[in-house]
Amino acid sequence: MKTNFIIISILLFSSISSAIANPTNTLPFEGTWQISGYQVVAYPAMSKADMKNWVGKIVQFTAQKKAILYDKKKTQECPELDAQVTVENAESYFLIGFSIKPHRLGIVEEEIQLVTLTCQVDSWLDKTRQFVMIGNEQMLSYWEGVIFFFARQSNTSTIQSTQSLSKILLITPQSVGLLNPDSDFNEKTLTQALPDYRLEKEIQITNAAKSEIQYFKFYKKNKLMLQVYPNKGKRKIARIHIFDKGALAPGQARLGAIYTDVFKNGEELVDCRAGVGEERTGKTLCSFKNMSSIQYVFEPKMDKAGLISPIEALNQAILVELVWMADRNLITEPSEMGRGKGDVGTGIGIFSHSTEDTNKRETSMTVAINVESTYQIEEKRLDDIYKRLNLALNPKNMQKKEIAENAENIESPDFVKVQTAWKKYRDDNCSWQSIMEGNEKEQPYQTFACLERMTRERADILEKALKRLEKK
Repeated sequence: MKTNFIIISILLFSSISSAIANPTNTLPFEGTWQISGYQVVAYPAMSKADMKNWVGKIVQFTAQKKAILYDKKKTQECPELDAQVTVENAESYFLIGFSIKPHRLGIVEEEIQLVTLTCQVDSWLDKTRQFVMIGNEQMLSYWEGVIFFFARQSNTSTIQSTQSLSKILLITPQSVGLLNPDSDFNEKTLTQALPDYRLEKEIQITNAAKSEIQYFKFYKKNKLMLQVYPNKGKRKIARIHIFDKGALAPGQARLGAIYTDVFKNGEELVDCRAGVGEERTGKTLCSFKNMSSIQYVFEPKMDKAGLISPIEALNQAILVELVWMADRNLITEPSEMGRGKGDVGTGIGIFSHSTEDTNKRETSMTVAINVESTYQIEEKRLDDIYKRLNLALNPKNMQKKEIAENAENIESPDFVKVQTAWKKYRDDNCSWQSIMEGNEKEQPYQTFACLERMTRERADILEKALKRLEKK
């Protein structure tokens, strides 16, 4: 057991964070992807035309560790990649890196998989690029002040053409497939964005205004898949109703899923209301808080005997429709702070920005508020892991006899002393580092950035030790 104690001690007190990425021999997102949308999160270096131009492009990651970008003019390639993979807290990553809440990007998962690619030569990826994977079919990447959304189209890196594949209709707060609030409401634009659907024009007569509204229906194999409506000026898209079972919405939601599969993390994150009108009576409309541009329409299971409570009926309700409402601010308006990864000399960014861009951002004190919130998230995570580990290290609570017999080597009171000493060191160290930066205005940001980093790294180390104990 001395060997086990040494291993546990190394995990507990090593200064090397488990968050440091390890090279991997396989790419977790090998296959064919399509860029489906974007969100401005800073003052972008690229033009609006360039942002739009990226939408629809096809990207492949091959088993031979190549990254290929298909363009109308030419094909660009990174011939050799190195990949490093880590698991990050979603809210911490996006708040500390981009000052944007993950819900704004349609991310409701607590953890994300972060893949850092390094190309051996300068390419369309630059030398280094980070990708965030959400499940197996969606990923995001930050490029020059803009976060682009990618939808997986195939698990293989072999395609017949560079045209839109439309295997997955990805729904984000910003877009539905290749359609977003800037998309023109006309037959040509819609059919180009949705080539695998059959379009039909429809006329809706509104009783209140006594007027006609033209909208479009899209079919596959004679089944209704989408209804697209215009805004008041009838020039842009206002909303889209989705009935396609191949569509993927935040929460990894597809039609046919039950309520509890979509909203796994508790009622405090959800807003629901009863449906009204002929088509919605008896149904429930729900949405994630801070993500009101997407509505989830649930139909409760029939209970003729009346034995199921309303709450249980909702928990078992089936997702039958998704409604996306266009909000142009979601794609064109920078995040509250407008700070992208790589700003303020954090040493972890991919892109740099000009002084003119930096001057447009808000004050460092306001930035510190966002960084403080990410620190508090990691502090709570650390405290939770610490309590569980302290309990596991206490001989009275150990379930494994072999560990209990040798528990005198890892008494939890010693661990309490070590953790208390570490917290004092962390606080003193971060205070000293922020002063040494020599910029009084940046001190609040530097302090909380240091606290967040050290707390996250410590939590990763303790979590690894806890998992090791739990496997015994």
